[in-house]
Amino acid sequence: MEKLDWIEVAKRLKFEQHKSWTQTTREMKPFFPELDEKQLWEKIRTALRQTEEYQTKGKVTFEDKKEPTAADVDAFYDLLKKTNAAIMQTESKQTSATITVDDDKPIALAFWGDWHIGCKGVDYEMLDRDAEIIRTTEGLYVFGMGDYKDNGSALVHPTSTQDSVATTDMQDKIVQRKFELTADKHIVTIRGCHDDWDKRNANKDFIQSLCDITGAVNLWHGGIVNLTVGQVEYRIGARHKFKFESSLNTTNSQRNFINENGHCDIVAVAHKHFAEFEHARKMGAETVFLRSGSYKRYDEFGQKLAGYEGIYGVPVVILFPDRRELLPIRDLPRAVEILGKLR
Repeated sequence: MEKLDWIEVAKRLKFEQHKSWTQTTREMKPFFPELDEKQLWEKIRTALRQTEEYQTKGKVTFEDKKEPTAADVDAFYDLLKKTNAAIMQTESKQTSATITVDDDKPIALAFWGDWHIGCKGVDYEMLDRDAEIIRTTEGLYVFGMGDYKDNGSALVHPTSTQDSVATTDMQDKIVQRKFELTADKHIVTIRGCHDDWDKRNANKDFIQSLCDITGAVNLWHGGIVNLTVGQVEYRIGARHKFKFESSLNTTNSQRNFINENGHCDIVAVAHKHFAEFEHARKMGAETVFLRSGSYKRYDEFGQKLAGYEGIYGVPVVILFPDRRELLPIRDLPRAVEILGKLR
C-alpha cells in the first residue's frame, strides 16, 4: 500500500465509520508493520488531530473508549467453559451412587441422623451408646441422614441460637470426632437443613469434610443409591426431607418419592424428629418406608407448635445377599442382636 494514502484511509475509519482510536489503529497496521500498536496509535492520533475534520467545532471524539469486540466475548466464553469444566471436575456432591458390599452374609443399614449436637436437650448418652454399637458391630453400615449439629444461626432464624450450649466451631469438632470413631461404617452421608446453613451463610460444604474423614459418598441433599449385597442389588432412596409431607399421612412423602423416582426397596427420610416404618408392597414389589428419629428430645419449637417432643429412633433394615428380602427393625440394639444371629 502507498503510505501517502494512509491519512485519508485513517480519516474514513475515524470520522466516517466512527471507529475508536484502538480499532482505527488495528486496521491501519498494514501501512506500518514496523511499528508496534502503541507507536502506531500515537502516530495516527497525532496526524488526525491536525485535520479539519477533527477540529470542527462541536465534534465529539472518544479518544480512549473501550469497545470489546465479538472476538473478545467469544474468547471469554471459551475461558468460562474451561473454568466451569475444571470446577466440576473437583465437585464431589452427587445425587446417585452405585455401591457394592462384598459379603456373603446378611448386612444391616442404620439410618442415623438428627443428632443436633451442640443444642440443649439432646440425649447425648443415648447418642454415645449408639455410636459404640455401630462402631463395634460387624456387617452394620450407616446412611447419615443429616442435621448432625444444631448449628444455630441468627442469620437464618433470629432465635435459633437461644438453646445452643456449644459454639458452632466446637460443634464441628465434636461431629467430626464422632465420624472419626465410626469412620469405616459410613457409606452415604446426606446434608440436613441445619447443615445447609453453612452453605447458605459461608458457601461451606460441611458434609464434604465428613466424607473426607470416612470415605463415604457425599449424596448432597439426597438421591438414589444402588447397593449390591452379594448377588442382590437393592435400590434405596434417601433424603433428609422431601416434599409432600402430611401430618395425617406421615409416609406420604416417601410414597410420592417413588411416584417421582420409580420403585425403591427402601425410601428413607428424617427431619421430623420421630421414627417410623411402613412395610408394604408398592408398584408390585416389597418396599420399606422409614423415617429416622432424633436425639433432640427437649424441643422448644416442637412444644410451641403442638406439644411435640423429639422421638428417638435409629431404624435398621437387614438385607440379604442371596435373595431379595428386607427385614426392617425399629430398635438398634435389637437389630444388632438379630444381625449377629443371621451372620
